[in-house]
Amino acid sequence: PYILYRGISTSRDRVFSGHNGRAVRRVQLDIYAPSWMEARTLFAAVRLTLDEYKGDVSGTSIRGVFIQNDHTPPFELSDPKMHHVIADFMVTYDE
Repeated sequence: PYILYRGISTSRDRVFSGHNGRAVRRVQLDIYAPSWMEARTLFAAVRLTLDEYKGDVSGTSIRGVFIQNDHTPPFELSDPKMHHVIADFMVTYDE
């Protein structure tokens, strides 16, 4: 099994006086495993670890991580030897 991740987009909060220093990054995780059950189990572990996380990471204050959605694409569209779960998380942090 393996997980790929990529940043999809970042939006920055604005107030009338300008940027307030907070950003929201959409991060997509692609989770692969040899069986559907393994892929869903790995996704469940990732979700339990990341969803609602808050804390400091390498000097960056993470205000919150929240799952936005997840889905399993049709098997024939994925690698035929691997099952695939896609999950999007929103990460709010201070810049």
